[in-house]
Amino acid sequence: MKHITLRDARKRRGLTQEQLESESGVSQAVISKLERGDVTDPASSTVLKLAKALRLDPRALRFGQSEAVA
Repeated sequence: MKHITLRDARKRRGLTQEQLESESGVSQAVISKLERGDVTDPASSTVLKLAKALRLDPRALRFGQSEAVA
C-alpha cells in the first residue's frame, strides 16, 4: 500500500487546514501538529476522521513532514 503524508493528501484535495477541519471535525491546531510531526501517533478516531474527509484508506496516511527528494 502506498503511503501519503497528511499534508500531501490535504493539498491533493485542494484543502486548507481550516477546510479540512470543517470537513473532518479535527481541529486545525491538531492538523498542524500532525503535519509538522509534533504528534506522530494520533488517536485512531482522529485518523479515521481525517481519512474519511480525505477519501483515503486510513492505513495510507502517515504523519509528519514530507520527505525531501534528493
